[in-house]
Amino acid sequence: MAATNPPVLTRTGAQRALPPAVKVGDRVAVIAPGSPVEPALLASGVRLLQSWSLEVEVFPHVLDSGRHPHLAGDDADRASDFVNAMTRPDIAAVVCARGGTGVGRTLEMLSAAQWKAITSATPRILVGSSDVTALHLALAARSAAVSVFGPMLATDVVAGDNPDDDTRDWLYKALFDENTHTQLVGTTARDGDVVNAPVIGGTLTLIESVLGTKDAAHASGCIVLLEDIGEPARRIDRSLTHLRRSGWFDGVVGFILGSFVDCGRDPRDVVLERIGDHRVPVIADVALGHGRPQHYIPLGQYVELNPSLSTISWTRRVQSLS
Repeated sequence: MAATNPPVLTRTGAQRALPPAVKVGDRVAVIAPGSPVEPALLASGVRLLQSWSLEVEVFPHVLDSGRHPHLAGDDADRASDFVNAMTRPDIAAVVCARGGTGVGRTLEMLSAAQWKAITSATPRILVGSSDVTALHLALAARSAAVSVFGPMLATDVVAGDNPDDDTRDWLYKALFDENTHTQLVGTTARDGDVVNAPVIGGTLTLIESVLGTKDAAHASGCIVLLEDIGEPARRIDRSLTHLRRSGWFDGVVGFILGSFVDCGRDPRDVVLERIGDHRVPVIADVALGHGRPQHYIPLGQYVELNPSLSTISWTRRVQSLS
């Protein structure tokens, strides 16, 4: 049964733009809204941000351990860190340490008053992926915020013994680039006309996890990003079928397929079969998600999907606070 009246992502054109880019000396918050963080990776990631001349504040509960080993501390504490990071006026950007699991429980703790404080606060960049998909969708459902689906700080690809320099460069771009033209390149899996629309989505199973909640911003009129990790074809099929039957895909205008890591021999076949009847362009093999390298894309801001060139591009329109 379809979810009742899912929120529709506000699409107001020029009003939707990324929050201001950070500047040298700005304060950046690091939070852990989901799973526990490895201290060594966190320390390495913090050093990376500091090398970019940023002031880094690791929020109080990032290294907490809680009742369950799969969660970074208690639900209320993770929610408190998120709210404070998104509302304190001295914070220019919020970088998630990692994903994992638990963000749904974090969202469950947020009151209407806390959401009002978040949506009323000075906009700041939120960067994260994987389980953080649920935070991105919640922001899309409740506000006109634009956030960043991109690399996270305390991960092997950014802060491990063999970090990926390209991924680090794209994290830097997500934070610092202002009014620049950015382009992602993939392969065209389904041709069609050029599409200009906002992007919504992220990790497939996390999109599915918010169906039926107030955080399930609808994809109508949007380009949908899909990626995942460790999900065999049968579970990818099940998740996509659930999204189809719920009506979440109704009115989509394009698809971006990121990395599907450890998802079987060719998960793209299942994905393309399940979304093929939408008759919209699809660009696949884009470096978004759990692979190497990991690039970024703004969620909520308009991008151009060009199937003839196999590109997704945008000019970063940074919000003015004046």
